[in-house]
Amino acid sequence: MALMLNWRRQKGVNMESKSQIFRRGVQQKTVGRVNQKLRDSAKDCPFCMACGLENPSGDMLCLAHSNRLEDGKARGLKATDETGAILCARCHDFVDGRSGNKNMNREKKQEYHQAAHLRTMEWWIKKGHLP
Repeated sequence: MALMLNWRRQKGVNMESKSQIFRRGVQQKTVGRVNQKLRDSAKDCPFCMACGLENPSGDMLCLAHSNRLEDGKARGLKATDETGAILCARCHDFVDGRSGNKNMNREKKQEYHQAAHLRTMEWWIKKGHLP
């Protein structure tokens, strides 16, 4: 093995490390339309739109993007910010499938997100974030 590596170095063959190969193979998700006003609105939101967890300090909630194809989600592409819901970390993990009931199917998780999205839309309109 050492002889092969020395030969490659002498011949000027590209020597990529494992981390370089790994990074090259991983694609970053791209976001459709970014609306920073909507993303920042999670700091002002008083509670999680799914479970009702209060947000007294402004750092407990974030904008969780939709995972539905109808909302623009695709492999390596996030849905637009307008289709998101303001959720706490626990609800966000649940909707994205990182925790919670593993027996709950995708449709139920999408319905859970959709209900929170509708409450988020009402709040955005009430606060003037959306026309």
